[in-house]
Amino acid sequence: MSTALECSELSVRRGQRQVFSHAELRVQAGEIVSIIGPTGSGKTTFTEICLNRFKPDSGSVKLLGSDAGSKEIVSSIACISNHMKFHNWDTVNKILQYQIHKGRNFDISVDYYDHVIDTLNIRARLNDRVNNLSDGEVCRLNLAAALVSGAKLIMIDEASTLLAYPEKTDVTVLINEAATQKRTVILLTSHPHLLDGIDTKMFFLRNYGFIKQQQSTDTDMSQTMVQIQTETMTDEALRELRKVALKIRIQGTSFNQFSALLSSEEQIPDLLKAMVMHGARVKSVYQTAATLEEIYQDVFLDQ
Repeated sequence: MSTALECSELSVRRGQRQVFSHAELRVQAGEIVSIIGPTGSGKTTFTEICLNRFKPDSGSVKLLGSDAGSKEIVSSIACISNHMKFHNWDTVNKILQYQIHKGRNFDISVDYYDHVIDTLNIRARLNDRVNNLSDGEVCRLNLAAALVSGAKLIMIDEASTLLAYPEKTDVTVLINEAATQKRTVILLTSHPHLLDGIDTKMFFLRNYGFIKQQQSTDTDMSQTMVQIQTETMTDEALRELRKVALKIRIQGTSFNQFSALLSSEEQIPDLLKAMVMHGARVKSVYQTAATLEEIYQDVFLDQ
């Protein structure tokens, strides 16, 4: 089986932050791979490298056997992201026809074209201009454009934008079908629970690399996400956490009030809200395993 994507010894720093360090990843043709990580973990950076919009400090990324950005593979790769823009005056049909010609996918069958636009429920919108579409319809148009282009490698940056809509089941069907056509799909998301129904391998962005996730429950994955967020928590966030703890100590606040206070503090990152929600085991400021309640009791109140 041929390799669709190969990441070798990839190292990237953005400012003072290490994003990847000697990271390795190999994706075979016809696989669906999900790359999971919280905001700031490197998902968009990885996409930008694959599209040759950002150069790594060292290492390489090869797509379909060629270096990222090579002219010979441009028409074989499709990327779907929140930043994609169509000309507002273009109609849905014009965009889809352009994608077919751009990808030189002239042998696309009428049946498959009809299947895509009907499954994504955009047939009634073919003659409408893009600026008349809802956000959900634009998301589905992005996916339809990638599928009809005949792209061999489809990257979906922040896949939750597509998968969070009521039409998720329809999207799931088309993504699974793409793999049976020997097309490779790479989903990047911060919401692993939305991947239900997709036959995918999962990799977490962790320790500056790609860590394969074994089969597990949604709870396990949620806890893993919280742990990853904790490991990447900045010193500034830790200082804010200590400030909240000091307020609690002075005021004699209960644990429930502590949880509520964390959720209401604007300067406290989403990580802490996730800790409250999931009750996952996380690292405290002293890098020791503790639950949120143990941090409340032992780390802050007793110092």
